[in-house]
Amino acid sequence: LVLQVHGGVYLDIDAHLTWPLGRLLGSDRQSLFIRTKRGDLSNYFIASQPHSPQLDAVIRAINANIEANTLEGVFDITGPGVFNRVLDIDGVNSVLYRYACTQGSFTNEYFQYIDKPQGKWNREQKRVAVVREEAA
Repeated sequence: LVLQVHGGVYLDIDAHLTWPLGRLLGSDRQSLFIRTKRGDLSNYFIASQPHSPQLDAVIRAINANIEANTLEGVFDITGPGVFNRVLDIDGVNSVLYRYACTQGSFTNEYFQYIDKPQGKWNREQKRVAVVREEAA
């Protein structure tokens, strides 16, 4: 939401750039997304100017996912599953991860998720609902 209002760059805490931002973004890009090894879009790096139509579509889809509460995994509710379902990979400005940003700088999950003693989100979502049911 911050990117949609103000523009900027988002990186997961365990991600790092492979090239300086100025070289990656240049002066004419309005957005930049990352493609994984498999060729899918990921959300661990997002660069965007304010009021992006692509981010608007993703935000609307995430809100709909939360309201419907029919999906079970974070990946598909708010994560890269949404990006791949909503965005046309050939219609967005994207680069392969190795040319922009890689993820996984932390190899020890304790340090990666130090604020979450229950562990990594993909294990936690098996025990706790991703979207909390509303109180009656």
